[in-house]
Amino acid sequence: QEIDAHWLQRKLSEYYDDANMSAKLAEDVIEILSLTDERDCENKLVVLLDYEKFDLIKILLKNRAKVFYCTRIKQAQDEDEKQKIQEEMMDDTVSGGPAILEALQQTATADSWVQDRMQEFRNKSMREAQQLKNLDQNDEAMAAEMDKFIKGNAQAMMDAQGGPRPQEVVDLESLSFVQAGHLMSNKKCELPDKSWRAQKKGYEEVHVPASVHVPAGEKLIPIADLPEWSQDAFKGMTSLNRIQSKMKP
Repeated sequence: QEIDAHWLQRKLSEYYDDANMSAKLAEDVIEILSLTDERDCENKLVVLLDYEKFDLIKILLKNRAKVFYCTRIKQAQDEDEKQKIQEEMMDDTVSGGPAILEALQQTATADSWVQDRMQEFRNKSMREAQQLKNLDQNDEAMAAEMDKFIKGNAQAMMDAQGGPRPQEVVDLESLSFVQAGHLMSNKKCELPDKSWRAQKKGYEEVHVPASVHVPAGEKLIPIADLPEWSQDAFKGMTSLNRIQSKMKP
């Protein structure tokens, strides 16, 4: 499994609901993984994470160098910082630093090819979007002329008929909120369980797991209700899924 910048934080979020706590513990774990004495490293991880999370501790100890170097190099904020970490990996032959760096570079080459294809797709999409925008602008200009024509006729009819005049005028522009949607006015934001934060240079990422919506009153059909000859096709399952339950006559 690829270890990205936030792999460790996601693993910790499986045990801790507080996203800020997961982020802080991830920093502490990386610092402990930098220790060269494996026994000392294990003891400090047990003290930090408790025995209840020993399965995670075993994974961290088995892949200590990979987690330590991959997390740091993926979190590097600029090329200078990344270069220093790469030099440190080349010098760490005891922990297999050069081999880890070579694997990362091979993965980066494959990722670069994918990114190039994605950039080509984005460029094509932007060109098509610009063409649609030009068409929309033409439509908006026509709509504005039509609106002006209708309002002019309506005003002329009111003038001719001596219709009512507004007593007061409200300046809507003076009442508009200057910062619009760029201001977060909430002092505190409660995130759902399993959410986690990632601090970046100049901004913060907030990752919220997707929610599963199940309509009220929806019933999944038990496998036991199916004909006996068909139940072997659903071994290990207790019920049909939502689509299967809908489709069953």
